[in-house]
Amino acid sequence: MNSSLFIGEFAELTGVTVKTILHYHKVGLLDEPRRSPGGYRLYGAAHLNHMRSIKYLKSLGLSLGQIKTMIGTQSDPRSMRAVLEALQGELLTQIKTLEERVEKIQNLLNKEPLDIDNGREDPPTFKIVTDILGTEAYHDLPELMEQDRNIYGVLDDFDWGLEHQPIFRQVAEYFQAHPEEYRLFIDYNERFNALMHLPEDVPEVEQLARDCTSVMRSIPVLKEFYLKEGPRASFEPVINEMLSDLLSPAQARFCKLCQQYLDEAAAPGDENKNSSV
Repeated sequence: MNSSLFIGEFAELTGVTVKTILHYHKVGLLDEPRRSPGGYRLYGAAHLNHMRSIKYLKSLGLSLGQIKTMIGTQSDPRSMRAVLEALQGELLTQIKTLEERVEKIQNLLNKEPLDIDNGREDPPTFKIVTDILGTEAYHDLPELMEQDRNIYGVLDDFDWGLEHQPIFRQVAEYFQAHPEEYRLFIDYNERFNALMHLPEDVPEVEQLARDCTSVMRSIPVLKEFYLKEGPRASFEPVINEMLSDLLSPAQARFCKLCQQYLDEAAAPGDENKNSSV
Protein backbone atom coordinates (compact mmCIF):
# COMPACT_ATOMS: atom_id res chain seq x y z
CA MET A 1 0.00 0.00 0.00
CA ASN A 2 1.33 3.46 -0.92
CA SER A 3 1.83 5.53 2.28
CA SER A 4 2.93 8.63 0.43
CA LEU A 5 0.87 11.83 0.15
CA PHE A 6 0.84 14.38 -2.62
CA ILE A 7 1.30 18.00 -1.52
CA GLY A 8 -2.44 18.77 -1.80
CA GLU A 9 -3.29 15.81 0.43
CA PHE A 10 -0.53 16.74 2.85
CA ALA A 11 -1.85 20.32 3.03
CA GLU A 12 -5.44 19.19 3.62
CA LEU A 13 -4.39 16.69 6.29
CA THR A 14 -2.20 19.17 8.20
CA GLY A 15 -4.62 22.09 7.89
CA VAL A 16 -2.26 24.48 6.11
CA THR A 17 -2.12 25.79 2.56
CA VAL A 18 0.11 24.53 -0.22
CA LYS A 19 1.66 28.01 -0.31
CA THR A 20 2.60 27.67 3.37
CA ILE A 21 4.21 24.28 2.80
CA LEU A 22 6.25 25.63 -0.10
CA HIS A 23 7.35 28.57 2.07
CA TYR A 24 8.44 26.17 4.83
CA HIS A 25 10.54 24.32 2.25
CA LYS A 26 12.05 27.60 1.04
CA VAL A 27 13.12 28.78 4.51
CA GLY A 28 14.47 25.36 5.47
CA LEU A 29 11.84 24.67 8.09
CA LEU A 30 10.52 21.55 6.34
CA ASP A 31 12.78 19.16 4.47
CA GLU A 32 12.08 18.63 0.78
CA PRO A 33 10.47 15.19 0.29
CA ARG A 34 11.42 12.65 -2.28
CA ARG A 35 9.72 12.93 -5.64
CA SER A 36 7.71 10.55 -7.75
CA PRO A 37 8.94 9.50 -11.20
CA GLY A 38 6.66 12.24 -12.53
CA GLY A 39 8.32 14.86 -10.34
CA TYR A 40 5.58 15.21 -7.70
CA ARG A 41 6.52 15.71 -4.06
CA LEU A 42 5.70 12.71 -1.89
CA TYR A 43 5.22 13.21 1.86
CA GLY A 44 5.27 10.51 4.51
CA ALA A 45 4.89 9.97 8.25
CA ALA A 46 8.17 11.75 9.07
CA HIS A 47 6.92 14.92 7.38
CA LEU A 48 3.60 14.68 9.23
CA ASN A 49 5.40 14.42 12.56
CA HIS A 50 7.64 17.31 11.59
CA MET A 51 4.64 19.45 10.67
CA ARG A 52 2.96 18.48 13.91
CA SER A 53 5.94 19.85 15.83
CA ILE A 54 5.94 23.04 13.75
CA LYS A 55 2.25 23.67 14.40
CA TYR A 56 2.61 23.02 18.12
CA LEU A 57 5.57 25.37 18.51
CA LYS A 58 3.79 28.00 16.41
CA SER A 59 0.79 27.75 18.75
CA LEU A 60 3.14 28.72 21.60
CA GLY A 61 3.96 31.94 19.78
CA LEU A 62 7.39 31.08 18.40
CA SER A 63 8.46 32.72 15.16
CA LEU A 64 9.45 30.58 12.19
CA GLY A 65 13.10 31.39 12.91
CA GLN A 66 12.75 30.26 16.52
CA ILE A 67 10.93 27.10 15.43
CA LYS A 68 13.72 26.32 12.98
CA THR A 69 16.26 26.72 15.79
CA MET A 70 14.21 24.55 18.14
CA ILE A 71 13.75 21.73 15.65
CA GLY A 72 17.38 21.91 14.57
CA THR A 73 18.67 21.60 18.13
CA GLN A 74 16.44 18.87 19.50
CA SER A 75 19.58 16.98 20.46
CA ASP A 76 20.69 19.94 22.61
CA PRO A 77 18.18 20.54 25.41
CA ARG A 78 20.08 23.64 26.58
CA SER A 79 19.58 25.42 23.26
CA MET A 80 15.92 24.47 23.21
CA ARG A 81 15.50 25.76 26.77
CA ALA A 82 17.18 29.04 25.85
CA VAL A 83 14.72 29.61 22.99
CA LEU A 84 11.73 28.84 25.20
CA GLU A 85 13.01 31.05 28.03
CA ALA A 86 13.50 33.91 25.58
CA LEU A 87 9.94 33.48 24.32
CA GLN A 88 8.63 33.29 27.87
CA GLY A 89 10.36 36.59 28.65
CA GLU A 90 8.80 38.24 25.61
CA LEU A 91 5.33 36.97 26.54
CA LEU A 92 5.68 38.13 30.16
CA THR A 93 6.66 41.59 28.89
CA GLN A 94 3.60 41.62 26.61
CA ILE A 95 1.39 40.54 29.51
CA LYS A 96 2.76 43.36 31.67
CA THR A 97 2.17 45.86 28.88
CA LEU A 98 -1.39 44.64 28.40
CA GLU A 99 -2.07 44.76 32.15
CA GLU A 100 -0.80 48.35 32.26
CA ARG A 101 -3.04 49.28 29.35
CA VAL A 102 -6.03 47.63 31.01
CA GLU A 103 -5.29 49.57 34.21
CA LYS A 104 -5.06 52.87 32.31
CA ILE A 105 -8.35 52.18 30.54
CA GLN A 106 -9.99 51.28 33.85
CA ASN A 107 -8.72 54.53 35.39
CA LEU A 108 -10.29 56.42 32.50
CA LEU A 109 -13.57 54.55 32.93
CA ASN A 110 -13.57 55.38 36.64
CA LYS A 111 -13.51 59.13 35.90
CA GLU A 112 -16.77 60.99 35.69
CA PRO A 113 -17.14 62.67 33.30
CA LEU A 114 -14.89 60.56 31.09
CA ASP A 115 -12.01 62.70 29.80
CA ILE A 116 -9.10 61.09 27.95
CA ASP A 117 -6.85 64.14 28.47
CA ASN A 118 -7.00 63.69 32.25
CA GLY A 119 -5.91 60.07 32.04
CA ARG A 120 -2.49 60.71 30.54
CA GLU A 121 0.77 59.91 32.30
CA ASP A 122 3.23 62.68 33.11
CA PRO A 123 4.90 63.85 29.86
CA PRO A 124 8.59 62.85 29.50
CA THR A 125 9.82 66.47 29.68
CA PHE A 126 7.82 67.07 32.87
CA LYS A 127 9.46 63.97 34.36
CA ILE A 128 12.92 65.17 33.31
CA VAL A 129 12.45 68.52 35.05
CA THR A 130 10.82 67.18 38.22
CA ASP A 131 13.35 64.36 38.53
CA ILE A 132 16.09 66.99 38.68
CA LEU A 133 14.35 69.76 40.66
CA GLY A 134 11.54 67.95 42.44
CA THR A 135 8.13 69.60 42.74
CA GLU A 136 9.03 72.42 45.13
CA ALA A 137 8.11 74.97 42.47
CA TYR A 138 4.51 73.68 42.64
CA HIS A 139 4.15 73.85 46.40
CA ASP A 140 0.47 74.56 47.11
CA LEU A 141 -0.01 75.27 43.38
CA PRO A 142 -1.86 72.22 42.02
CA GLU A 143 -3.44 74.27 39.21
CA LEU A 144 -0.02 75.35 37.97
CA MET A 145 1.35 71.80 38.14
CA GLU A 146 -1.52 70.54 36.02
CA GLN A 147 -1.09 73.44 33.63
CA ASP A 148 2.62 72.70 33.19
CA ARG A 149 1.87 69.00 32.66
CA ASN A 150 -0.45 69.95 29.81
CA ILE A 151 2.05 72.39 28.28
CA TYR A 152 4.85 69.84 28.39
CA GLY A 153 2.41 67.33 26.90
CA VAL A 154 1.77 69.59 23.89
CA LEU A 155 5.51 69.90 23.31
CA ASP A 156 6.14 66.16 23.75
CA ASP A 157 3.26 64.86 21.64
CA PHE A 158 4.47 66.49 18.42
CA ASP A 159 7.76 66.70 16.55
CA TRP A 160 8.17 70.47 16.50
CA GLY A 161 11.87 70.21 15.68
CA LEU A 162 12.68 72.29 18.77
CA GLU A 163 14.88 69.74 20.57
CA HIS A 164 13.16 71.03 23.69
CA GLN A 165 13.91 68.13 26.05
CA PRO A 166 17.70 68.68 26.17
CA ILE A 167 17.06 72.40 26.66
CA PHE A 168 14.68 71.89 29.59
CA ARG A 169 17.15 69.40 31.08
CA GLN A 170 19.95 71.98 30.82
CA VAL A 171 17.76 74.66 32.39
CA ALA A 172 16.78 72.33 35.25
CA GLU A 173 20.44 71.42 35.82
CA TYR A 174 21.33 75.11 35.77
CA PHE A 175 18.75 75.87 38.46
CA GLN A 176 19.93 72.85 40.44
CA ALA A 177 23.45 74.33 40.44
CA HIS A 178 22.20 77.87 41.21
CA PRO A 179 19.68 77.56 44.09
CA GLU A 180 19.39 81.32 44.63
CA GLU A 181 18.21 81.85 41.08
CA TYR A 182 15.92 78.86 41.41
CA ARG A 183 14.29 80.45 44.47
CA LEU A 184 13.68 83.52 42.30
CA PHE A 185 12.15 81.28 39.64
CA ILE A 186 9.83 79.74 42.25
CA ASP A 187 8.70 83.23 43.20
CA TYR A 188 7.96 83.97 39.54
CA ASN A 189 6.05 80.70 39.36
CA GLU A 190 3.78 81.84 42.19
CA ARG A 191 3.24 85.20 40.50
CA PHE A 192 2.50 83.49 37.17
CA ASN A 193 -0.03 81.24 38.92
CA ALA A 194 -1.73 84.32 40.40
CA LEU A 195 -2.27 85.66 36.86
CA MET A 196 -4.62 82.75 36.27
CA HIS A 197 -7.32 84.61 38.18
CA LEU A 198 -6.53 88.22 37.19
CA PRO A 199 -7.74 90.35 34.27
CA GLU A 200 -5.56 90.50 31.18
CA ASP A 201 -4.70 94.19 31.48
CA VAL A 202 -3.50 94.33 35.09
CA PRO A 203 -0.01 95.91 35.54
CA GLU A 204 1.24 92.73 37.22
CA VAL A 205 1.38 91.07 33.79
CA GLU A 206 3.87 93.54 32.31
CA GLN A 207 5.98 93.71 35.46
CA LEU A 208 6.29 89.94 35.70
CA ALA A 209 7.17 89.73 32.00
CA ARG A 210 9.98 92.26 32.47
CA ASP A 211 11.28 90.46 35.56
CA CYS A 212 11.21 87.05 33.89
CA THR A 213 12.81 88.36 30.70
CA SER A 214 15.71 89.66 32.74
CA VAL A 215 16.26 86.16 34.16
CA MET A 216 15.89 84.53 30.72
CA ARG A 217 18.58 86.80 29.30
CA SER A 218 20.94 85.82 32.12
CA ILE A 219 20.65 82.08 31.38
CA PRO A 220 22.42 81.36 28.05
CA VAL A 221 20.50 78.18 27.19
CA LEU A 222 17.14 79.91 27.73
CA LYS A 223 18.14 83.01 25.83
CA GLU A 224 19.37 80.91 22.91
CA PHE A 225 16.16 78.86 22.86
CA TYR A 226 13.77 81.83 22.85
CA LEU A 227 15.75 83.68 20.20
CA LYS A 228 16.32 80.61 18.03
CA GLU A 229 15.26 80.85 14.40
CA GLY A 230 14.33 77.94 12.15
CA PRO A 231 11.66 75.35 13.04
CA ARG A 232 10.53 77.35 16.06
CA ALA A 233 9.68 80.38 13.94
CA SER A 234 7.58 78.43 11.46
CA PHE A 235 5.73 76.50 14.16
CA GLU A 236 5.38 79.37 16.62
CA PRO A 237 1.89 80.54 15.55
CA VAL A 238 0.29 77.09 15.93
CA ILE A 239 2.24 76.37 19.13
CA ASN A 240 1.01 79.64 20.60
CA GLU A 241 -2.55 78.82 19.52
CA MET A 242 -2.43 75.42 21.22
CA LEU A 243 -0.81 76.76 24.38
CA SER A 244 -3.22 79.68 24.61
CA ASP A 245 -6.00 77.17 25.21
CA LEU A 246 -4.13 76.09 28.35
CA LEU A 247 -3.48 79.60 29.68
CA SER A 248 -5.65 82.33 31.11
CA PRO A 249 -5.81 85.59 29.09
CA ALA A 250 -3.40 87.27 31.52
CA GLN A 251 -0.94 84.37 31.31
CA ALA A 252 -1.14 84.33 27.51
CA ARG A 253 -0.39 88.08 27.42
CA PHE A 254 2.55 87.51 29.76
CA CYS A 255 4.04 84.96 27.33
CA LYS A 256 3.64 87.31 24.37
CA LEU A 257 5.28 90.16 26.28
CA CYS A 258 8.22 87.95 27.27
CA GLN A 259 8.88 87.06 23.63
CA GLN A 260 8.44 90.70 22.61
CA TYR A 261 10.95 91.93 25.20
CA LEU A 262 13.46 89.25 24.22
CA ASP A 263 13.11 90.12 20.53
CA GLU A 264 13.53 93.83 21.27
CA ALA A 265 16.61 93.19 23.38
CA ALA A 266 18.17 91.15 20.56
CA ALA A 267 17.44 93.76 17.85
CA PRO A 268 20.59 95.50 16.47
CA GLY A 269 21.19 98.90 18.04
CA ASP A 270 18.68 98.29 20.82
CA GLU A 271 21.15 97.23 23.50
CA ASN A 272 20.34 100.23 25.67
CA LYS A 273 16.70 100.59 24.67
CA ASN A 274 15.51 97.92 27.05
CA SER A 275 18.12 98.19 29.78
CA SER A 276 15.37 97.91 32.39
CA VAL A 277 14.20 94.55 31.01
